[in-house]
Amino acid sequence: MQHEVPEEWVIRRALTLTLQNLRRKAGIAQETLALEAGINRGYLGEMERGHHSPTLLMICRMIPHLHVTFTGFAREFERCLQHVHEKER
Repeated sequence: MQHEVPEEWVIRRALTLTLQNLRRKAGIAQETLALEAGINRGYLGEMERGHHSPTLLMICRMIPHLHVTFTGFAREFERCLQHVHEKER
């Protein structure tokens, strides 16, 4: 079975929602997450606004501070991806 690859903006929006949702669920401020994960606070803000996409390395650096596993991050991403697709129908 072949799956259709979502457009770049759909993926970027789903990543944005994933980061925002997990950070808020963890009860952590953007500035705190950036500091703890060793990411520039401005760059993290740009990621959450969809202006930049996080690298896999950045995601792995943030995950422990978001209190999820990589699998948990992927589940939330899949949920957000589905949400973005549904809004576009």
